[in-house]
Amino acid sequence: MKRIVYSMICALALALALPAGAQTSVFTTFTNRPEEALTWCGAATGQMVMSGYPSSSCNLVQADVWDSIQTHKVEPSWDTDPSGLKDAMMTLCPPPGGGHWVVFSNASATSLMYSVAFWMNRNHFPVAVLLNTNPHNAIPTHLERWVAVKGIVTDLNPLTNSTVTLQYILIVDQAATFGDPPVERFLSGAQWYSEFAAVNNASSSYNGRFVAVIEPPERTGTLLSRRRQVTGTVIPAAQALRAAMRAAREAVRAASFRELASLQPRQPILVNPEREAYYIVPFGDEKQASTALLINAYTGEFLEAGRFKPRPILSEKEAVDRALQFTRRGQPKSYKATLVSDGDVPYYPSWRVNLDGDELLVGADAKVRRVEKRKQ
Repeated sequence: MKRIVYSMICALALALALPAGAQTSVFTTFTNRPEEALTWCGAATGQMVMSGYPSSSCNLVQADVWDSIQTHKVEPSWDTDPSGLKDAMMTLCPPPGGGHWVVFSNASATSLMYSVAFWMNRNHFPVAVLLNTNPHNAIPTHLERWVAVKGIVTDLNPLTNSTVTLQYILIVDQAATFGDPPVERFLSGAQWYSEFAAVNNASSSYNGRFVAVIEPPERTGTLLSRRRQVTGTVIPAAQALRAAMRAAREAVRAASFRELASLQPRQPILVNPEREAYYIVPFGDEKQASTALLINAYTGEFLEAGRFKPRPILSEKEAVDRALQFTRRGQPKSYKATLVSDGDVPYYPSWRVNLDGDELLVGADAKVRRVEKRKQ
């Protein structure tokens, strides 16, 4: 009976009206596509963007998109450079109505993102954005992370306002583990700007600039967001659970997260307790949840919602046992185990295990590796 009443309370909370601040939203429709090789995030992004036109869309083979990018590539230091992606989409499937894809680059993240919001509201097309140039999979030299922007929510209409606030952004991000489906992420503006970074490639003409492939002409403006708090006192798990229940009604704005209205939140899991702490709050199946919300562990603010391949997080005991097996030692005199984010998918944290001063990382896949000690 308690479970039934609890479910009714959750459903009622999720049915409440959305806050008045969320006034303008655009959500495009396309099938999420995984990259078919570890360096093909750009090709997968272009494939999704071209399949998301509101009319005259194209369903293309990803290998053909990759080949066209290589044909049109201008800067050899990239796997998919901005010009190569732009020209490949123009060659294979230009936007309907005589549109043209253009590389937008700007030294200001908020100015670049205003352009994204403006043209998504005007054309209702998805957009290709370079999230950052950090390593994010098993190939450490693959230093680009293209994502498809599927939806965007702002407080004011960017078509009639030059200064607006980014409330949420819906992206399709490639999984770090090859073969896994892409991760659909519904991020707060603060979380987006904490990951969005300028190109870090000294040989590129885009070095130090934020990049997206959008339609012209350029319209100037600013897309603001408050900063994510990264230090402070960690709130109790119960408070994070209540925050997740409130935040879920925001995530249901995106069609792929509407199931949250009928799912129960599970016990919050604290990650990075020392800095940039967040709680993972799984929804649905206790051991195989494929949807979760991230809550700022200092403020209780919603960071993002994600849909991903289910992968249960190891318990502390399982992680310590794996570390002991790896080192082939008996019981240590002392040990400490802490969940930490390891890589660019925040839903798959690793255990950082200290065995008598020996530091190891036990990944979500149960693989163990030593932590390299920094040189003094």
